[in-house]
Amino acid sequence: MYNDVSFLVDGQMTLYEQQSETNANMPLRGLFYFAQLYQKHIAKKDLNLHQSSLIKIPNPRFIVFYNGDTKKAERYKLRLSDAFELEDKTGDFEWTADVININQGANETLVKKCKSLYDYVRLVGRISDNKKKEMEIGQAAREAVDWAIKENFLEGFVREQKEEIIAMCLTEFDEESAIRGWREDGRKEKAVEDARSFYANGVSLEIIAKSLNMTEEEVKEIVKDVPVTA
Repeated sequence: MYNDVSFLVDGQMTLYEQQSETNANMPLRGLFYFAQLYQKHIAKKDLNLHQSSLIKIPNPRFIVFYNGDTKKAERYKLRLSDAFELEDKTGDFEWTADVININQGANETLVKKCKSLYDYVRLVGRISDNKKKEMEIGQAAREAVDWAIKENFLEGFVREQKEEIIAMCLTEFDEESAIRGWREDGRKEKAVEDARSFYANGVSLEIIAKSLNMTEEEVKEIVKDVPVTA
């Protein structure tokens, strides 16, 4: 596991993570990240957790920058307690992730106050626009990076780290496509399960096909070995 970037300044440990997909599991991931950061901090300071007096640790702050395609609020908070199997409103075991939408047009005041963030948003936005023009991802990333170099984004960093940035973009967008593919595969598997279950319980091929947006021939192939029990 690794995090994007973290800072320890004036008693506050801040971790920044960037996501191009919505992810409700960020509070749990943040908890794992901070556990590692605190372990390193304690080891570096040579602190003893078995001593009787209280050890002071930096205050945590977990920020997630979101720039995916799904429309989201400008800012919202994710809570670890949402993942608990049993509802718990005590707040005794809480961990949060503050999500900041950095898509073009969102949080403009914040983005424009930080030129590096502003440049990054425009670079990623350029890649997304290129993809919408049906450019292949490698071409989309290279065109966007070349454009960013001409605009002197990130004060020359893009020019100096051109190939690394392109590789990062390819990895990120490939992961995004993979996640969408996994979701699509999951939907297909669920449709197959439903078709077989419906057929086993006496539902007609016509009704199954209409309800699952399939052809009757597709359904017939899926259920050909399913015994009818009702």
